Amino acid sequence: MHRKKQFMFILLTSVCLMTVVTGCGSQENAPKEARAAQAEINKAIDSAPKVNQDLSKVPEAIKSLMMDGAQNTKWVAAPDPLNNQYDSFVKFDMKLSLTQVTDYYHKKLQQLGQKYTEESGSNFMQMNLQLDIYNILISIEKSSDIEDGASIKVAYHLNMQDPKAREQAEAQKVSPK
Repeated sequence: MHRKKQFMFILLTSVCLMTVVTGCGSQENAPKEARAAQAEINKAIDSAPKVNQDLSKVPEAIKSLMMDGAQNTKWVAAPDPLNNQYDSFVKFDMKLSLTQVTDYYHKKLQQLGQKYTEESGSNFMQMNLQLDIYNILISIEKSSDIEDGASIKVAYHLNMQDPKAREQAEAQKVSPK
């Protein structure tokens, strides 16, 4: 029994060492894998039954966060595949760098006197905020469709802490579709 435990320990240790040495999950393919994953997400968004080019049903508070000159604009009345706590989102691309778009949103939110939290990395920026009766997540990342461009997603849902949002949610439940 003791030899069996020793053998299992040696086997397990050698497998772990081989994993570390060979670098399973090599970083060489990471950008390709990330692009492939983003392409799959984009396909899922495009094929979703509730994708709409008509922005007439998008709340004004959300429209106010869109940028002039937006391309490939889509409104999706379904949960965001990456962050499904948001009920709907608007996605669009800009022929601006990630830094330019981020600077735009910093200035825009400052003009609105809007407080927000921010998370960023080398290829993305996220801002969480409350505007009007909505909880909003603005995601900015490098565009997969426009060279040196940025892809922006404004995901939102009703802020149920707000009495007006609760009234609107109740009205939507009661009203015939």
